[in-house]
Amino acid sequence: MDEHKIGDDPVTEGTEREINWSDLGEVYSPPIKPLDEFLPQIDLSDADKNVPTLLFFETIAHQRMLDDACRDTSREHGGILTGEACKGPSGQFYVLIKDAIAATDSQGSSTHLQFRAESWKPVWDHLHSNPSVQILGWYHTHPGLGVFLSGTDLRTQRLYFGSPWNIAVVIDPIARKIGYFFGEEGKRVKFFKKLADKADPQNTVP
Repeated sequence: MDEHKIGDDPVTEGTEREINWSDLGEVYSPPIKPLDEFLPQIDLSDADKNVPTLLFFETIAHQRMLDDACRDTSREHGGILTGEACKGPSGQFYVLIKDAIAATDSQGSSTHLQFRAESWKPVWDHLHSNPSVQILGWYHTHPGLGVFLSGTDLRTQRLYFGSPWNIAVVIDPIARKIGYFFGEEGKRVKFFKKLADKADPQNTVP
């Protein structure tokens, strides 16, 4: 799959993608930290200081998301993105996605996705085992439909992922396209970077 190609398909009506969600505990707020302290080991000379949110993916998390998206193109699939976020002194947000957790036992069709109660168990287990990370966003597929946030997707984003550090990723595994969005309005992320790990020593920027 060519994860570097991004489509610009129009919003289509009549699609339904639901996530059942409830907030527990204190509302998360990213701590204040300069970018070079948040990711001190990474060369960030190409980072755009004029966009509201910078998005970074650890390579393994990005690959897990793509693997899940491509495993079955007969219907929509999705999952939750976890990691860390910080806010720079200038107000710019930095989001680092460390893992992508597939929503098991979800229900869906070619134009519909719904997380069931059972879908959340691996997410809660992951958060319990990794207390330093937070839920920062979600991803789902549009098999054969293109890359966009539908009206229902935007409603989900506004209701459950409306903060400027919240990310939505849409993948069309058939058209081989991917798009990254943030905040309650679902704006396109203009800066995205995968952070290479030991298994993949070369950074790539779509």
